[in-house]
Amino acid sequence: MNEQNLATAPEVAKTLRLSTAHVYDLINTGVIPSIRFGRSIRVPLDSLRSKLETLQRGVVPPTA
Repeated sequence: MNEQNLATAPEVAKTLRLSTAHVYDLINTGVIPSIRFGRSIRVPLDSLRSKLETLQRGVVPPTA
């Protein structure tokens, strides 16, 4: 996975037109997949696209 396949929470927020705080809430609850590097959080864009496609189809997988 390279740097271009990862996004920061503020980048995701801008793309989805959500507040950064809301994106962090979605990350913390597992709705948005993420990878943590120490204190830094990155969102794998392929996983995010897959999650959005699943939600668009109306199939909501159970959260852990």
